Amino acid sequence: MNITLASAIEKVLASKLAAHRSPRYVNTLRQYLALFSRGREQDNVSSIKVDDIEAWFANRRESAAGQASNIGRLSALFDWCIRRGYIDDNPCRRLERVKIVHEIPRVLSVCDAGKLLSETRARKPDYLAFLALGLFAGLRPEECIGPKGVSWNQIHLDRALLTVSPAASKIQRRRVVHLRPTAVAWLAEAHKRGSRLPLTAISKRRFVRWMRSVLGWDSWAPDILRHTAASHLLAALGDVGKVATELGNSPRILREHYLELVSEEESAKFWNLMP
Repeated sequence: MNITLASAIEKVLASKLAAHRSPRYVNTLRQYLALFSRGREQDNVSSIKVDDIEAWFANRRESAAGQASNIGRLSALFDWCIRRGYIDDNPCRRLERVKIVHEIPRVLSVCDAGKLLSETRARKPDYLAFLALGLFAGLRPEECIGPKGVSWNQIHLDRALLTVSPAASKIQRRRVVHLRPTAVAWLAEAHKRGSRLPLTAISKRRFVRWMRSVLGWDSWAPDILRHTAASHLLAALGDVGKVATELGNSPRILREHYLELVSEEESAKFWNLMP
C-alpha cells in the first residue's frame, strides 16, 4: 500500500481528533509534522528511512528534551502508518536514544517576584491575575490561555480555591487548587482592577516580553512562574503528595526537581508578598 506523507499527516491528525486527543496536542503535532514534511509532501511514507530522520535532527538546533519530544511526534505518525498497513517498520524506533540531562529549574528570587507584582499592578493590571495564578497557585501558562483556559467563574475567593477544567489541564483531568492567603489577596486585587482571564496566546507572549524587560533579562524560562510556586509550596507545606496533587504533577518530579530548592526563610518572605 502507498500513501504520501501529506496524506498520511492529514489522516493521522483526523484520527487523533476522533480519538478525543486534546486540541493542544493535535495542534502541536500538526505544526511539527508540517515542518518535517515541507518539500517532501508527495514522497511516499515508506521511502523515509532512519538516515532521513537523523539528517533532519542534525540540521536542527533542538535541545535534548525537545528532540526527544519531537521524535515522539514523528513516531506517532509512523506508528499510525504501521497500524493501517502502509509500512512495516517505524524508523524512529531505530534512532539512538536521546540522553536528557535535567537542569535545576530556574525560579524567581523573592525580590524579582515582588518587583513583577508591583510593576504589573501599577502598569499592566490586565495581567495581574495571570501572574498571581502562575506565581502563587502554580498554574501552567497554557491553563490560563484560550477559550477553555481558567476564567474568573472558576475562582472562588470566598472559599480560597479554584478549579482547572479537564479541557484546560495538560493531563485532561479536573483539578482543584487550594489557594494560600497570598494568592487570594493578589487575585482579589486583580479582580478589583479588572484583570483579564483567560488571556489570548498573543497577549500572554506580549506580557512575557514585558516581564523580561522589567527584570532586564535576555531570556525567559517558559514555566518559571510555576517552578517558583512549586518550590515555595514544597517549602511551606512539606508534603510532596499534596503539592503534586495541587499542581497536577507527579510526586517523583517534585522530589527530583523542586525539593529544597528554596530555603524556609526565603519561602516565608515569598508568602509575605502581600498587596
